Amino acid sequence: MQDPLKPIPIVSIDDPALDVEAMGDKLAEYAGSRDPRLVVLKTDKKPVIFWFGASTVGYLAGVINSSRGELRALHALLACVHEVELPERTLRPEKLEKGDYGQKVASEAWLATLRGEIDYNVLLEVGIAAIELTKLSETKRRPFASSVGWAATG
Repeated sequence: MQDPLKPIPIVSIDDPALDVEAMGDKLAEYAGSRDPRLVVLKTDKKPVIFWFGASTVGYLAGVINSSRGELRALHALLACVHEVELPERTLRPEKLEKGDYGQKVASEAWLATLRGEIDYNVLLEVGIAAIELTKLSETKRRPFASSVGWAATG
């Protein structure tokens, strides 16, 4: 049985490694579901991969859902994304702190590190995706937790 809480890879819909033409209508479906099985990559490109881990229900309800606007997405990003694979290296926060409801949360320094490497709008997109994925039951997340075998175009 697959681990439903295993981290899930998220790629921005604006990532230049995505083969938008080959994905066609699946791009919009991917934007809504973040199902990694829908991703098609260009053969010669590596995407930026954000590894999503779900937040606790309490953190979702108490902290993320009480925030508004962009701050909501950034709270989710700090709580749910603790590893980012760039094409040339992997980023991880220096430390995680215990936040409300037992949630492990990265610091503002992690956000500053990400902001130095990744466009702000992409960080917001991933934060919003993290909120939506956190809302899914473990059963509904299970298919996404399988080994990623993204297709590549030639």
